[in-house]
Amino acid sequence: MPPISVEDYEKPRGVPAGPAAHLLALEYLLDGGKDVALNIGTGSGLSVQDILAAVTRITGRSVPTVASPRRPGDPPALFADATLIRETLGFTPRYSDLDTIVRTAAPFFGLDLASRVRAEALS
Repeated sequence: MPPISVEDYEKPRGVPAGPAAHLLALEYLLDGGKDVALNIGTGSGLSVQDILAAVTRITGRSVPTVASPRRPGDPPALFADATLIRETLGFTPRYSDLDTIVRTAAPFFGLDLASRVRAEALS
């Protein structure tokens, strides 16, 4: 995995959301919906540093990073306007706060948060 550049991004930075939206999109297309590009997001953003801090806080594991300048073409900030996905699919993100996103994504990456929570409760 390439290192994450964290040195000079301005706050806030966007966070993607929503595997459920993919299922709604598939259903939409199978029902004859037209090809359309839809953003999934909340319209607000977080910095890369915010995301890394949340991952470390919630999982107890730090993400390896290399401080480096932004790559050519990297935008200073990204925000997803989800108006069209709301209008087209009726989709609104259920997991829009960062801690919930990290907690729900952790098992996908093989992280067992339940055992960490139990260990912290016993200490």
